Amino acid sequence: MRFDLGDTLFEPLNSKFIKKNLEDVAHTVNFNNGTLELLSEFRITRNRIEHELSASNLTFYLHREFIGKVLVSMFESFGYSIEVKVVEQFCDAQRDAVIANLRPRKDCVTTLERFRALGYKLAIVSNIDDEWLEPIKEHWNLDRFVDGVLSSEEARSCKPDSSIFFQACRMIDVHPQQVIFVGDSAVNDVAGSRNVGMNPIWFDAGGTKPGHESTPSITELSELEDIIAPEAIRREMRFSDN
Repeated sequence: MRFDLGDTLFEPLNSKFIKKNLEDVAHTVNFNNGTLELLSEFRITRNRIEHELSASNLTFYLHREFIGKVLVSMFESFGYSIEVKVVEQFCDAQRDAVIANLRPRKDCVTTLERFRALGYKLAIVSNIDDEWLEPIKEHWNLDRFVDGVLSSEEARSCKPDSSIFFQACRMIDVHPQQVIFVGDSAVNDVAGSRNVGMNPIWFDAGGTKPGHESTPSITELSELEDIIAPEAIRREMRFSDN
């Protein structure tokens, strides 16, 4: 079983941190459109660029480059240019906010422990740079709960590109058809894993309709037990009762 990290195993970063970092940039460039909701515009621009990258032939980019591109594109659309050093400062601030404030979902640890106890091989596959992922991995001691962690930087491949999914299989010696992939992105996680033969489950925290009618979806990690392993769990319970 493979999991996405951000917005799947871990809660989304609190928007107040992103908002503050955007406001710092706005102050630096003397951005004077006081009626504009920076956070909303950033999210719109991020979604647009994410879809553009997914539709392009580009198979790898650093996450730092991605969020820098989003920042520059957003401010350029309002006629403001951003110096490289300001972009770098924003990327550093975003990284630091993620490392310091990202938190696992309330049922993350219990879900991982449960499936490991049932004999599943678990791994995390994330479109994130090592300078972000390694401190998170160490702080939350993720090696206790999973058999491997793969970043897009290490793989030199970003979801939905097929290479990162195949590398995730080779990492713990399984075939794609044996893998369940759980993630929140309909494009990067669901479509990307399905395209290499994996079995996707869409983590749909908002409860919206999935883009793939045949794809199972969950709104909480604990719901995975109802989809994947009810028979194995019942067998374990019967064994424990004897």
